[in-house]
Amino acid sequence: QGASSVIPEDFQDVFDESKYSNSYTYSSGIRSSGSEFKFTYSGTKITLKGRSDVNASAVAKAIFVVVDGSLYERVDISNSNTEHIITLNEGVKNISIVDGINQSANGTVILGTWLTYCSADVNRFSYLTEGQLSERVVFISDSIGNGGQAVNRTIDGAAYLFRKDGIESAVLGWGIGQYSQMASTPQQISDSVSWFTSLFANVTTKKAVFTLGTNDWGVPNTPVAASVVSGWMADLIDALYASDNTIQITVISPLERSGEDSILKDYRTQFEAVCSSRVWANYINGFPLVPLSETADGLHPTTIGHKTWYDNIKGLI
Repeated sequence: QGASSVIPEDFQDVFDESKYSNSYTYSSGIRSSGSEFKFTYSGTKITLKGRSDVNASAVAKAIFVVVDGSLYERVDISNSNTEHIITLNEGVKNISIVDGINQSANGTVILGTWLTYCSADVNRFSYLTEGQLSERVVFISDSIGNGGQAVNRTIDGAAYLFRKDGIESAVLGWGIGQYSQMASTPQQISDSVSWFTSLFANVTTKKAVFTLGTNDWGVPNTPVAASVVSGWMADLIDALYASDNTIQITVISPLERSGEDSILKDYRTQFEAVCSSRVWANYINGFPLVPLSETADGLHPTTIGHKTWYDNIKGLI
């Protein structure tokens, strides 16, 4: 520090996978979106490395250093071999290093940015571990739930904004995020329910929010029929409720997107019908939540769009 380039003797590797919060680790070893490596630190320097396997046109290759609840540094991890030195102010600080979006559970569709190494002065460092939580909101979502086209994807996304209001949150998703990927077979449903179970293990008030659907319409050459997609969704929420009937379940139908047709409109109608026949399922119509003017491409919300989305749903879930 200062003029010296010599790392103190007590500056050691402190990275520990088990200390993550807001996290579910897939079988492939990649953590869920928005996972946080958290610690208290009174030192003035940390070093870190990250890995990025992300389509550059889809999302910036970055992880985020948050200090005392505010973004401190956005770290470009395009090169996984580069060690980044983060210089900090003196005094005790709560630090969180936040991963970007995640990859598919089987490791074949990689959409991730994540921390791989962190070192610090161990004499001025202590882990912040997760205890019993009063409340957590867990989204099962797609690229929109993972931050859309917000400037600082993940931490500017609607799901992360809950944390800024003091409510823990997390986001689960495979690849681009579809009911066809996450609820179309018994194994997919079992895996998805396991994610929720892991993230709700030490939580008193459990809230699950489903925001999938738009990619079942927009990604295939021919949109999947609304009756099929709503059937997958129904099977998944039924399985989650059967696993733990204290989980409060909310389904948000697809946001408005440019070029949508009557099939996507049918998604909203049938999602609502599924929820109306289940007294424990809450339905929110996604169409009016974010205007197209607050999207970057007619689909993915901008930073402003995510704030609008958050403001419109936080009181409903």
